[in-house]
Amino acid sequence: MSNPSAPRSARLPFIAAASLLALGGSILLLPSGHSKAESPAAAQPARSAAPVVVPAPAAAPGTPAARPASSAPTTSTPSPTAAPSAPRTAPADLLAGDMPDSYLQQVLEQTQPADLPADQEKQLVALADQVLLADLTGAGRAAFPSYFAGQAATTSWTHVRVQAGIARRHPGSGNEVDAHLVYAGTDPRGQAQERQSITIVLAQAAGGTGWQPVTAP
Repeated sequence: MSNPSAPRSARLPFIAAASLLALGGSILLLPSGHSKAESPAAAQPARSAAPVVVPAPAAAPGTPAARPASSAPTTSTPSPTAAPSAPRTAPADLLAGDMPDSYLQQVLEQTQPADLPADQEKQLVALADQVLLADLTGAGRAAFPSYFAGQAATTSWTHVRVQAGIARRHPGSGNEVDAHLVYAGTDPRGQAQERQSITIVLAQAAGGTGWQPVTAP
């Protein structure tokens, strides 16, 4: 294999992080859940000052008395209330920085509309998880003899875990499903890796008795 650190399943078409970024531009305006608190001064209208009456100067002899100045109070306009904070937007790179697996799951789910029953999708993702772990670690390959063809693991990853996963119908095929996974682990060189994306194709057995992983033609 040309790249010893890449899993066998990586030969299949997969959703790369770049495709998640391209499709993620129009999704996930996540509200922060925290609005800026109004300050007491901004929440209440400002009180108007009491009017001050200035007495008119005494009129000179022989001249008409000056009209007294109006003592009507001047109305004041209440100060506007503080505007709520804007919703927090997703980062420009949806896969950059630290983030929980739940956020990765949301990103992955919104790359393609769901087209399978939820229970079936969950089962297929779990099956794809087993295939990926067998591929990366070598453990459990005996459960998929036709897929691995008796080959021993050529790479050995450790601490592998699936961070997110979805299953969608394979385009143009009624009995195949693409399981898209995002995983993390320590590669054979001892380097920690996160948000590695891969697609595993699952085909329904004849008679609808089960599903098995298949290699791309």
